[in-house]
Amino acid sequence: MSESMHETRYWCLTARDVPVVLVVVRYPGDPRWTHLLRWDCDAGTLEPGAWTKMRVKAHRSTLSRDGRFLCYLAEGPVDGPFDPIYGGAWAISRAPWLAALTNTRSTGYIADGESRDALSEKEQEGLWAAVPPPNRGAFPWARMLGPGWDQPVPDRYEAFQPIGNSGWLARATHTSPGEFIQSPFNGELRYDVLREDTGKPLGDIDPGFVAADLRWAQPLPGGRLATIDASGRLELRLFPSDGGPPGVMVRHELAHLEPRPEKSPGWARAGLAPGEVEGATTTGFGPDGAGD
Repeated sequence: MSESMHETRYWCLTARDVPVVLVVVRYPGDPRWTHLLRWDCDAGTLEPGAWTKMRVKAHRSTLSRDGRFLCYLAEGPVDGPFDPIYGGAWAISRAPWLAALTNTRSTGYIADGESRDALSEKEQEGLWAAVPPPNRGAFPWARMLGPGWDQPVPDRYEAFQPIGNSGWLARATHTSPGEFIQSPFNGELRYDVLREDTGKPLGDIDPGFVAADLRWAQPLPGGRLATIDASGRLELRLFPSDGGPPGVMVRHELAHLEPRPEKSPGWARAGLAPGEVEGATTTGFGPDGAGD
């Protein structure tokens, strides 16, 4: 799954403490547009957000534990705050928008940049403390997939997670974690769903579930599984506790959305409300935290 200008790419960040998913879609074309959407799986809402020509490196970005804030790594125009020459820069925004509430923090090779929407220095310090940029070193690749993934055999490139108490397991495999850290689209990242006791794939009893088409999957509380497939179909399935086939609860189509760039709303650029970052704090990497 190497990067191609002619393919749509999907990546998702899942909040650790709430069933909120930030969906990042990178559409083909010249220029390549990237679109962010915030999916609240309990409320059933899919909130459209930013359209940008910047390259958002979603798999190295971090969604806060409460799903409110996004610490994102992006590459933008040369000589801008997200200068791509040395790998771009990080900033923090309110999901699903990219209005940088902080001045940009470089990858370590160039000076930090300034944002027109930056909050006060004190507010910025609070945001960086709550949702810091991830450290690329010394973490298991599976933690970049989302919350709850476990590697029972550390030297195998497999990670598992139960889907509630349904008896079904989600499995993610990758040919090379080193390549995955650079980009999940280099090498082969695959998802499937198996019976925990027999290893029987879900597709054997649910013809509508085609594991080979999955581009992202994440178990959620309550025996639910969120997925995106190669056609841009975003789905939420409910797995019954008796081990039977799941039912589709929600479906959204993302493949053919037209770019509609607009200025981020006022609430996305407003100062921090009292206690707003208290539930956002992360520790570790990615949805399980952000930094080592």
